[in-house]
Order: sequence, then structure tokens, then C-alpha cells
Amino acid sequence: MLEINEQFARDYFKDSRLAPQFDPASAAEPKDNGDIGLDAEIDVDSWLLAVDGAREGVIPESGLDIAAIKALPHVEMVTELKCIEGWSQVVHWEVHALRILLNITVRMK
Repeated sequence: MLEINEQFARDYFKDSRLAPQFDPASAAEPKDNGDIGLDAEIDVDSWLLAVDGAREGVIPESGLDIAAIKALPHVEMVTELKCIEGWSQVVHWEVHALRILLNITVRMK
């Protein structure tokens, strides 16, 4: 079974399967879409991300605030957003990778 998993990982997770990158000059803001159920504004300053199973002392029990998340390493890319409604747009993404957060915080079993 281990050999099958290894072969799957080699075949599936390779650079040729990654989303194509585009010139940053071609990026634009995607259209506002899908705001049903989002009636209230979100108070980002009071928002916290709780991480269950974090290593002791790495994340405060109260969670991470937006400033702490923004201080994490991040990844930037320019790729195509393909909406299920049929439209697409080249967009610039700047994300704080979940993988990085998990590597910093979560106990591996």
C-alpha cells in the first residue's frame, strides 16, 4: 500500500499539475459575487482564529488575531479564478498559507 501512495503522490503532486501563472499586469479585482447571507459587516479587529490541537505556548488560548496572521510568511501568485457561474478572471493572490500555519502550530502525531 505504501508504494501505491508514493506513486500517487509522485504522479499527482508535480509541477505540471499546478495552476498556470500569469503576468501581474494582467491581474484585476474579481467581481463582487455571492454575498447572500453576508448582511453584516465583519469586524476584522475582533476576529480570532482558534487552532485546536496547537502545541502548548505557540498560539494563545484566545486564538490568533488578524495582525498575528498577517505576520506569518505568505505566498503570492497570479492565477486564473474560474467561477462556477462560468466567468473567469486573472487575479493576484496574497495568502498566508495554511500549510505554514499548521507546521508552526499543530502537534504531529
